Amino acid sequence: MKKRISNRPIFLLIAVLMIVIIGITLLVTYVVNPVFMDQVKKAPSGMSDYFETADYTIDPTTILEDLSKGKKNIFMPLMATPEVYEKLYLSPFPWKQADYLNIANALHQYVWNETLDDWYVYNMSFYGNCRYDPVGFDLFQVTYFRDIGSQNYTTREIDIFPLYGGAATGGGTNFPRPLFGWKSLELDKLKITVDDALRLAEENGGKESRLAFKNKCDISVFITSHGQSWKVLYYEDTNGKRIFEANIDPYTGEFDVQK
Repeated sequence: MKKRISNRPIFLLIAVLMIVIIGITLLVTYVVNPVFMDQVKKAPSGMSDYFETADYTIDPTTILEDLSKGKKNIFMPLMATPEVYEKLYLSPFPWKQADYLNIANALHQYVWNETLDDWYVYNMSFYGNCRYDPVGFDLFQVTYFRDIGSQNYTTREIDIFPLYGGAATGGGTNFPRPLFGWKSLELDKLKITVDDALRLAEENGGKESRLAFKNKCDISVFITSHGQSWKVLYYEDTNGKRIFEANIDPYTGEFDVQK
């Protein structure tokens, strides 16, 4: 009688080889690859990341009304460097999160001639000053990203600063896609906007903190796709020392004040 030869060792060998090949591929792509090594340091973090940047002037006193009327020529390219901006307005505009996003969408269409329909939000940041008691923000930053294949994302940033009557855009930069990809902020599911987050912070210690420093402080409120939480920071405008911090869940409104 012939002895039956088992194929099990061959299958095991093939499985081990496949695991080794996949492991080497991942190692080269996500660890050895120097571009990916920069991912930790160079994930979208600011306008300095971008190869293609431009600056624009806007009229913050009319831009929202102009957008509602469908006007197009509301962004004027600035040919000189941003240092030519002069402070034109003495108090912030009471714009809401939706207003900033509306302007960002219009500017994106103006610059790149396309909507944001197939783009995702990576992060949003808002900055203001305590002396305005606070009624608005001085600076808004938003980063969008899109999968372009070949394990890469392309990103674009839009900054809006109404107090200076200006805006800026950045693009032309790609980032390697991490193994599990980037998350995105689903704005339509956020129950707590930046306006709500600031109000909750004010009601739960923020106001007392800034008044204790006679409003000589700055405020930043930001949310990232990987953090999925509003972080509110009040800090001294002279040395940057933190005087108040809170984390606010954008889906429930629950907050945690940092001592």
